[in-house]
Amino acid sequence: MAVTLILALLSVAYLFQAWHLSVGTRNNLGPGAYPIGLGFFMLFCLGLKLVKDRKEKKTKTGKGLAFRWQIWMGLTSLGYALILERVGYLASTVLYATVMALIFDCTDSHEGCMSRTLTAQTVVRALLTGLAITALGYLLFHVLFNFRLP
Repeated sequence: MAVTLILALLSVAYLFQAWHLSVGTRNNLGPGAYPIGLGFFMLFCLGLKLVKDRKEKKTKTGKGLAFRWQIWMGLTSLGYALILERVGYLASTVLYATVMALIFDCTDSHEGCMSRTLTAQTVVRALLTGLAITALGYLLFHVLFNFRLP
């Protein structure tokens, strides 16, 4: 629950910084439209997570496992932010979305990835997920909104 609250505070700070950017118009979105939308979406999802956390009691091992994967997700997101400008949208987003899909696949099992082997099927499924997310993001922002991607 503490990690969720910290992420909520970071989301509010992110939203506060994005608020200073121009949103633009309906036909010509400005640079602030996506960050502001993302900030509100993050807060909404974190609110749902807080409600869910309050409803279910977790065992001590479950908390430790969840916390470990949240740290991995945070480090992965930080790495994505650091390489996005240098590597470009396509390569960095495929890598980021693939790693995040693998992390989410690990958190779905109660034991986590440490207790099972990583199969080729799992990696291929994560890579296809990464490619699909990247393609949809490219079509949405570059083609549909005419938004310049790094």
